[in-house]
Amino acid sequence: MREKNKFRKLWKVICMKSYMHASHPADLEEWIKSRRYEIQEFFEKRIFKFRNVGNRDYHTCPYRMGDLEPWERKENLDRWNKRNKDKVCSFCGSWHPEEFLAFLDKVISTKAEENRIEISDKKYKIYVTRPGILNAGEGTIKFKTHHLSKEQYQNNYLKINEAHKLSWNKFMAKMDIKFNVLGDNFE
Repeated sequence: MREKNKFRKLWKVICMKSYMHASHPADLEEWIKSRRYEIQEFFEKRIFKFRNVGNRDYHTCPYRMGDLEPWERKENLDRWNKRNKDKVCSFCGSWHPEEFLAFLDKVISTKAEENRIEISDKKYKIYVTRPGILNAGEGTIKFKTHHLSKEQYQNNYLKINEAHKLSWNKFMAKMDIKFNVLGDNFE
C-alpha cells in the first residue's frame, strides 16, 4: 500500500509540474530528466505492467541510437520486457526478432486467417495480427526491422514479403466472403 501511495503521489506531481511548466518546457524537461528512473519505474510497474525478463536481456535499441530526439544515447539502457507471453523492447515496443521470425514461419505455413502481418508505409514497421490480441496491452502488435541485423534482414527479406502477400490474400478472401468486394473474378 505504501508503494502504491508513493506512485500516486509521484503521478500527481508529474501532472502538476507539467501543468505549471506549460509555458516553460525547458524547466519541465529538466525536472523530468532528474526524475527519469522514478518515472520510468512508475510507468513500467503501474501503467504497462511489464515484467523484466532478466538482466541478461539488456540490449541497445537501434531506434534509440539512430533517431534525433532528446533521449539518452548510451549502450544497454533497454530491456526485453514480458508483455503477456511476448518479449517486447522497453524503448520502442517492438517484438523480439526471434519471436517475430518464428511467427513469420507460422504465417507462411498455416492457412489460418487470424495470423497476418502488414508492412506499413514506413517500410521498417510491420504490424502483426494474432488471435486474442486486440491491442498493445494484450501482447505485441508491431515489429520494427531495426532489431534485425543486416544479415538477418537479408536472409528473411523474401520471407517477410511472402508472408505479407499471403496475409493480404487471406484478408482479401475474408473481405470477399463477408462483403463480396472483389466480385466473382477473385481467384
